[in-house]
Amino acid sequence: MWNLLKKTFRRTPPPVVAQVPVAGLAYYRAEDLASLMHRGDLLDLRHEPDNPHDANAVMIFWHHNKIGYVPSEYARELQSLLDRHDSLCGKIVEIGKECEGVNIGDQVAFAKYSGSEITLEDKKYLILNLEDVLGVIK
Repeated sequence: MWNLLKKTFRRTPPPVVAQVPVAGLAYYRAEDLASLMHRGDLLDLRHEPDNPHDANAVMIFWHHNKIGYVPSEYARELQSLLDRHDSLCGKIVEIGKECEGVNIGDQVAFAKYSGSEITLEDKKYLILNLEDVLGVIK
């Protein structure tokens, strides 16, 4: 009985702390999503064993949107942790600079048929590439 209780209430290991950049942002529209992201938002980390470039590749997701990869120099260690745990998560500690001339919350005029619509927490957003923004409405 004592062994069963010991296993049930064993101490959990301390969290692993690492600050790593996100690779491949431009390929996954993360720069467009950055205006919706906030410091402290959670990120899901998932191993991608079938990646043709790196068998240790670890994908990074924000609200089910793939935003990039853990850089390869960190991927092997995180992939090893993913093999030992059900899941790993991270959190945003820093977000890149805002687009020149366009700030979060600005109303903008944009090219017809541009952008991608996404829904987060029952609210719809239109994600635009900067080159599709025709101007800021003042």
